[in-house]
Amino acid sequence: MLSPIAGNEFCQEVVYNELPPIKAKLNSGVAITETISCKEYQYYTMDVPSACSSLNVWVGDSSHDNTTVPELAISQWPNLRPTFDNMAWISYEWMENNMTISTFDPNFFGGKRCGQHKNEGCIVIIGVLGYCSFSATTDSFQYTLKATISPAHKIYGEPQVKNSVAANGIRSYEFCIPENSTSISGATDTAVELIAHSSSCNCENEYTNLEMFVSRRKPNATESDLVWHISHLERLTAIKLLGSDSDTRAGGFYVTVFGWCTEDARCSDQCSCAPCSNLENASYTLKVSGELDYDYSRDSIDYLDPCTSDGTCSSTCSYSPSTSSNHRNRNKLSRSAIIGIVFACFGFLLLLALGVYLVRVHLSKQFYSSPDSELASEADSTTEMVQMKTMV
Repeated sequence: MLSPIAGNEFCQEVVYNELPPIKAKLNSGVAITETISCKEYQYYTMDVPSACSSLNVWVGDSSHDNTTVPELAISQWPNLRPTFDNMAWISYEWMENNMTISTFDPNFFGGKRCGQHKNEGCIVIIGVLGYCSFSATTDSFQYTLKATISPAHKIYGEPQVKNSVAANGIRSYEFCIPENSTSISGATDTAVELIAHSSSCNCENEYTNLEMFVSRRKPNATESDLVWHISHLERLTAIKLLGSDSDTRAGGFYVTVFGWCTEDARCSDQCSCAPCSNLENASYTLKVSGELDYDYSRDSIDYLDPCTSDGTCSSTCSYSPSTSSNHRNRNKLSRSAIIGIVFACFGFLLLLALGVYLVRVHLSKQFYSSPDSELASEADSTTEMVQMKTMV
């Protein structure tokens, strides 16, 4: 069966006229029972209302005949009548078929992202094929079909508290960004926050330099992929995925936390090299939410255990964590530290200017105070000559 040809209204109209009819529009979680002939396709549609939706389709042989089985062929636009020759998803187990299509499948779409211009409501087309074996004694049989839509936000809004990762190992997560019809990309502003002890100031034995990767399509992504990235060279704590960014979209995303560290034998400075042994004591919390104006200090208290180290790395205490949606932004000094540095520099310049002035005054007094000084006499003579020349 041919599929509609995008961008050609005449061809679309001809193909649509050849398509088998849709038997019914399914309601989520409601089972129906129908009769199908051998080698026949029957089709149903179902709305996928949200970009954060997963679909489960179950079909079974109601006649309990071991010689017949209903099989599944499922698709979305532009393939409006899936078969076993052109399907996107199929299932052909014996007796019954149970298929789940996740919102994290890059070929599955929900919400208002479908149609030729990606602005129409998404539907799924479910095809049931009546398969009969050579030993079948009937030309038709009954089947029961049930399709269920369920939310699939995963860790969105559910902090993953006190997780751990092995040295130079990875840990992967999934989350789904809800729609926001008022934003440019159609997605809700989202922050992916990695909460961990990242400074050795008071956490010498528990601080880490973890890395984080966020990808739209690839689980276990690395820095060589097209990702949002926080590297171990940065003191960042979060990535912001903004609805105003065209690279952000509603739907499934993947997060990978990488346990970057330095082998203890090669770690020359315990306070800065992030030794691998620290990961045995450390934990982190991954928080994905629509809360952009969060308080990292508060979250650290809420989601992390207090450090048990004595805090001997005092040289690292002048830095504070920052957040960014960019790839390579560096951490900045706190505002109070900057103001203090400015005032200190200004005071130093004032003292330096005052010192220079006092030295010049002192030298001037020594130069003119002694009447026996040859320099003073020469200076007086020179002054008199200048005055005489001026009078003439």
